[in-house]
Amino acid sequence: MQKQFYVGFHCVFFDDGLFNAVVEADQRDGFLSAQEGSISIYTGVAMGWVSVEVRHPDAAPLESEPLLGGQWSEVASVVVPYGNSENFVLHATSSDVCDDVLIPKPASSVIGVRVRAWGRDLFFDRAFDEESGPVERYLVEIWAAD
Repeated sequence: MQKQFYVGFHCVFFDDGLFNAVVEADQRDGFLSAQEGSISIYTGVAMGWVSVEVRHPDAAPLESEPLLGGQWSEVASVVVPYGNSENFVLHATSSDVCDDVLIPKPASSVIGVRVRAWGRDLFFDRAFDEESGPVERYLVEIWAAD
């Protein structure tokens, strides 16, 4: 699944429908955080388009896997308890511009998540108009971690 989102306030969220997404003050040093049933990706762009692709590998991606020859500039991983629903709701903080998307969770009490990013460092804290197209890309991998 690949989707474009218009982001406001630096965030794209995966939550379990209770809108319990995590927001932390320091978005520049760490771009991924989690709590039960929820994952937050902190974008570099303050307001603008980002592209999010979600994959469900059968197992955890290799830690030693390179950043695909420069295609990705950052990578972060978290482990999150399952939460309250069989799906994540993927949405951005500017919900009036984009649609929510359901992402199935793996059948597991613990979920592993790895996010690869491109463009956060290039566009940090900038704003773009709606016609600019995605200025940041994210690849999100979600798997059963127990």
